[in-house]
Amino acid sequence: MVNVVRWCRHPVAPGKPRQPPAPPRAESRKPAAEPRLKSPLALDIRMQHRAYPGQTVCGDQTLALELPGLTLLVQLDGTGHGTAAHQAATALVACIQAHVQDWQQPTPETLLPSLLEACQTTASAGIGAAIGLALVDREQHRLHYLGIGNTRIMVFKPGGWEGISQAGMLGHRYRKPMLNSTSLQAGDSVVTFSDGISSTG
Repeated sequence: MVNVVRWCRHPVAPGKPRQPPAPPRAESRKPAAEPRLKSPLALDIRMQHRAYPGQTVCGDQTLALELPGLTLLVQLDGTGHGTAAHQAATALVACIQAHVQDWQQPTPETLLPSLLEACQTTASAGIGAAIGLALVDREQHRLHYLGIGNTRIMVFKPGGWEGISQAGMLGHRYRKPMLNSTSLQAGDSVVTFSDGISSTG
């Protein structure tokens, strides 16, 4: 009803045929602003290992694998020191590389739990290990993490963030870990480490 009144702005003279109201003029509207797309994160990845004093090799292994839109960061710590620990971690590196190659469209909810299950099978044949799996979604600016044992992950950003690794040992008994997630922005620092570094500095 309000629209009809607005259309008939001029009264009709007596005896003059009534003209149908003119259709309303289309209101000019500014096109809706398109949502700003996030630029994919560019990662600067650095790794460092250090053997236990008196040993030439160690059980610490790190790995970074590029997937479509994703980067998988792996922290491994074979149980103990020296050759046996090194062999345990090396076997897990090969397992992860083979498993990831079979994935066509990985997502955090599917890749990380299935990858952890494959590593559990491999580690059960040896002395066991601690593991941290971090999947960086470069398109969505998200970090997802699963961990078992003495591996740690911290994000240095406003407010900070620390992922939770479940107690236990890969290849033996452990409680089912929960997927940890947080947001990332350009300039954030992600650090993964094992028991050789203190989280308190």
